[in-house]
Amino acid sequence: MSTSIKNSTIEDLKLQNTSAQLERRYDRKLREMEDQHLHDVRNLQETQEEQLRTLRRAYDVRISQEAEALEEKIHDIQLSNEKRSNEVQRSGEMEIENLRTANQLKMAEYKKNSDEHLTRLQSEAQITGQKLHEQSARTARRIREEQQESEAKSPKGN
Repeated sequence: MSTSIKNSTIEDLKLQNTSAQLERRYDRKLREMEDQHLHDVRNLQETQEEQLRTLRRAYDVRISQEAEALEEKIHDIQLSNEKRSNEVQRSGEMEIENLRTANQLKMAEYKKNSDEHLTRLQSEAQITGQKLHEQSARTARRIREEQQESEAKSPKGN
């Protein structure tokens, strides 16, 4: 039995040793791969930066040409827009004048109608005032008569 334990212990030690060797080998391989990856990334970045510089130079030339063409188009569009703007402004001014005239006619009609209405209301108010005055006078007369009758009926001693 002790041989079997001994063999098992030796086997465990061999496995641990092999495992440690494999781990060191994989760690070293991983570091090498990381270093290689870092080197590749740097090379890729440098290549990309050079390509970007080349593209920028090419685009600068192309952009300059397109900018000149666009400036011409913008100038043509500005002239066209200015012409349309003037036409719209003239049309708007005519429409405003038409609206102003229509509003003045409406205002005159409203003023005429409101003056007539005000005259009717003043007349009605005057008639109502006269009626109220007459009714008030009749009520005051009736109250005086009732007081006189009441005084006449009541004994003077009280």
